[in-house]
Amino acid sequence: MIFFRDIIVAAVITGVWTRISNWLLSKKVSKTTACYLSFWIALVIMAPIVSWIAGFDVVVAEYVIALIMWLMIDLIWYRIQENKRG
Repeated sequence: MIFFRDIIVAAVITGVWTRISNWLLSKKVSKTTACYLSFWIALVIMAPIVSWIAGFDVVVAEYVIALIMWLMIDLIWYRIQENKRG
């Protein structure tokens, strides 16, 4: 039960971080490029901090999975929006 709570917390933290960085980056570059950049920026910034606080295993088991989840959601969302426009 604690593992699922930690996954949800990781998903919320990474979601907020990627939403902010994706929003800021999408003003400068294309939306798919902003998705990839926000993924890598969040990984580079969050991995050392979380690794120092909670351990490297937590980073790999929770935060990387949450970041990949948000990357997939963003890419699918932008693909749907692109197809709607025609």
